[in-house]
Amino acid sequence: MRKVEEVVRELNAPKAEKEPAKDKAALPEEYKQLSDQISSVFNTKVQFNRSEKGNGKIVIPFKSDEDLERIIAILDKANTKE
Repeated sequence: MRKVEEVVRELNAPKAEKEPAKDKAALPEEYKQLSDQISSVFNTKVQFNRSEKGNGKIVIPFKSDEDLERIIAILDKANTKE
């Protein structure tokens, strides 16, 4: 989980130079890498949705109540490590 935190910090760090405007629907490559890392933690595809304003959400789908409980257990375990 430390790698995920590191990537998030890098995403939130101010940039020295402004980047050129990107396609509104396209997410930065860092988001793809972060999505892949989180997907491996939860063993399911994780989606990032982001608006033009920059706010967004992370979507972690589940297939059943048992799958949801498994994901919640992973979150609980990560929360107790802090």
